[in-house]
Amino acid sequence: MTTNTLQLQQQLQQELELTQALQQCLGKERKALEQQDTESLVENANHKGQLVQQLEAAARQRENLLTQAGYAADREGMQQLLAGNKHSQLEDIWQKLSSAAEQCRAENRQLGMLIQREQGSVRQAQHILQRGAPADNHSYNASGQSNSSAAKSRNIGKA
Repeated sequence: MTTNTLQLQQQLQQELELTQALQQCLGKERKALEQQDTESLVENANHKGQLVQQLEAAARQRENLLTQAGYAADREGMQQLLAGNKHSQLEDIWQKLSSAAEQCRAENRQLGMLIQREQGSVRQAQHILQRGAPADNHSYNASGQSNSSAAKSRNIGKA
């Protein structure tokens, strides 16, 4: 194993550990969102920001190592390096890193949807507090009839 390959392996291992820490952080963020624990959300956001900065720096270092080895500083360059060097340990770490990164992306998308749903609930609650009716103005009177604006429109049969 060349010095550059060994450095790259160590770099990938560091990225894997950071990515796994980010996975844990995203899990904590989900729990804090579900429990509406704002203190934990703030703490977690700070930690997540630090992890993302460290991951960005680690990715730049990996890109530099790939370039020094004569490969493109991207996923394709890594694939070419792996195809030309049958270092199972290097390939194993790269596969674990790729998988963990994809899991982080998926979890982050899920968290984004959860946040959007919560924001919608908050907006509707604010609207109710400010105007006294739900945002879609869909409520019912004492006899169970809809008070929505659509239900109040004249029926063509009654015209």
